Amino acid sequence: MIDPIFPCFDLTFWDSLDIDNCLEIDAVLLGDEQFYSTIEKFKKYLLNHIVVDSNGKKYRAVNLISYSSWRQIIPFIAKGKVKYESLESNLSVDELRKVLLNKLDESNNQEELVEWRTKIIKAKDYQELFGF
Repeated sequence: MIDPIFPCFDLTFWDSLDIDNCLEIDAVLLGDEQFYSTIEKFKKYLLNHIVVDSNGKKYRAVNLISYSSWRQIIPFIAKGKVKYESLESNLSVDELRKVLLNKLDESNNQEELVEWRTKIIKAKDYQELFGF
C-alpha cells in the first residue's frame, strides 16, 4: 500500500453525517495518518472514506492498525495508524475547488463565508485549498 501525502482532504465526510453546518472544516482535513480515537469511531467517521492527498491522488481509508494497548487509555495521543489504498485516480485543484465552493453554497451562513470563498477561489494548489 502506498501512503497518501498529507495533509489530505476527506471528500466523503460531509456526506457521511447529518451535518447542516459546513463549518465542520476541522474534521475534513487530515494532517497525518494517525487516528486519535477508538476503532469504533474510526469505523463510523473514516472507514471507506475517500480522501484526496496533497498531490491530488485519491485514496480510500481501509484499516486502522492499533498501537500498543497502553496507548488506548491515555487521552490525546494517537491510538493507531490509518492504512489507505490507492484508487488510481486524481482530483484536480479545480475539481476540488468546485467541491468546496458547492459545499459552501449549501450553508445558511453565506455572509460569514465570504472570506473562505475568496481564499478558495484564489488558491493555486492543494496546500492553499487545504489552508496550509
